[in-house]
Amino acid sequence: MCLVLEINSRDTNVLERLNDPIRRISLLSDIQDILRTIFPEPSCFASALGPNRYAVFPAVESSQLSAWFEPIGERCRKCAAETAEIGLTLSTGVGTHAKSVEELHFSYCNAWKALSIGLRKKEPGRIHRIEDYLVEDLLTTVNVRKGRRFSQMMLESFRNLSDREEMLRTFKAWCEFPCSPGTVAEKLNIHRNTLQYRLDKIQKVTGADPRSFRQAFRLYIALALDMLHE
Repeated sequence: MCLVLEINSRDTNVLERLNDPIRRISLLSDIQDILRTIFPEPSCFASALGPNRYAVFPAVESSQLSAWFEPIGERCRKCAAETAEIGLTLSTGVGTHAKSVEELHFSYCNAWKALSIGLRKKEPGRIHRIEDYLVEDLLTTVNVRKGRRFSQMMLESFRNLSDREEMLRTFKAWCEFPCSPGTVAEKLNIHRNTLQYRLDKIQKVTGADPRSFRQAFRLYIALALDMLHE
């Protein structure tokens, strides 16, 4: 299967190394050494896709998602830890399990999609699996004009909220545990009454009741389209 890795940094010294043609060579050599050590050939192989992206193709020993992802995920986390030691942030897109050369191409495309969606969600430094973004991936096929019109209609008032990010975190947590307000309140570290207040506010602003699956799904789709078309 395929992983697409993207490196970046907020460290100005590291960015200077990346932008300097000569100093960049040694930094990229360090990165390649990390990849070869954690994903050793011949069972795995890696290739540079440019100055800050790499494709890695690790062998998969099981067709079961829970069985094959964890050891690969552990390697990705190890890569992230070792690149962090040299001042880099590593984001990873994980494709699908491939059983043939043709499917390996789809795994590569899906890894790119997963990484792209994950970065659009403004979540660098994480492992992004395409299996976690199947809805978002499907929405990339929606007509752009219709998608923007739909999200604008749903989110026009929501965008103007001063506490928009707080409401967004609340809604995401609610979607994760929709039938367990106690769990959501605990996850957000707020009182259950505060949670109910926020859900009421989301309904008032968007017209969609988060407690209704159909209406919550409609709002979720609007937020996903807004993120993809940002």
